[in-house]
Amino acid sequence: MHVSERLRLDSKRNISLKLNILESWLEVNKIPDQIDENGQVMRDSEGEVKIEWFPKSIYQFSKWDGSQNSYGGLTLLTKQWGKFKSLGRSTLDLYPDLKVEIQMVIDSLLKIESIQYISTNKYNKIKELEDKLRLEMAKKEITQTRYLNLLNENIELNDALKREKIAHQNNVIMLTEKLSIIEERAAELTKALTNIRSIKSL
Repeated sequence: MHVSERLRLDSKRNISLKLNILESWLEVNKIPDQIDENGQVMRDSEGEVKIEWFPKSIYQFSKWDGSQNSYGGLTLLTKQWGKFKSLGRSTLDLYPDLKVEIQMVIDSLLKIESIQYISTNKYNKIKELEDKLRLEMAKKEITQTRYLNLLNENIELNDALKREKIAHQNNVIMLTEKLSIIEERAAELTKALTNIRSIKSL
C-alpha cells in the first residue's frame, strides 16, 4: 500500500474513533464526569461536579488528542477506545460529510452539557424538558443524516464490496429503528411539556 494511502486510512480511522467516542456520550445523554488520578469525581470551587472536556468546535475536534481531558477520564477513554491523536488543519476538509456530522454531534453535546448543568443546579423543570426535546430533535436530524449518508454509500458500492454492502444495510435497519425510538422520546417530552405548562397556568 502506498504511504499516502496508508496515511489517509489512518486519518480516517482516527476521525471515526473520536467521533464514536462523542456519539457514545450522545447515545446515553450524558457527558462523563471529570475523574482525578485517584479515581475520584472532580468538583469545582462551589462543589459542583465538573463535566469532562469535549471539543466544542471543528477546530477543537481536530486538535483533540486526550491531553485536554482529566487524568482519570483519559485513562478510561484509552482503555475503552484506544489511543487517538490530533488531526492536521485541513484533514477534515477531505471528508465533508463526516465534518457535517461531527458538527451536529458537537451541537447536541453542547445541549447535553446545558441539561447536565441545569439538572445539577436544579433549574426549573420546563426549561430542562424543552432542552431535552430540542436534543431529541437534533439527534433525529443526526440519525437522518447518517441514514442518508449510508444510503448514498450503499448506492455507490459495487459487486466487489458485497460484504461491506450487507454491513451497510444492517446499519440502515438499525438507524431506522433508532429513529423510531427518538421520535417516540420526542413525543413523550412534548406531552410532558404540555402537561407541565397546563399545570403551571392553573
